[in-house]
Amino acid sequence: MQQELSQEEKVEWLRLYRCENVGPITFKNLVNYYETPSEALKHISEFAKRGGRKKEITICSKKSAYE
Repeated sequence: MQQELSQEEKVEWLRLYRCENVGPITFKNLVNYYETPSEALKHISEFAKRGGRKKEITICSKKSAYE
């Protein structure tokens, strides 16, 4: 049986999904690699740079995720 996500966990999932240039495949890769959206958000800029991105990635704010 799966445990229900807390409100904070739901927001972190949504924030990660709404990040600039994060589509379904990248989202899945990030969660698989970092295990949680919270950890993925902490490292997403580093992850993007390793993928060749030169510009800083825009991360969805908590406020935007609640809207």
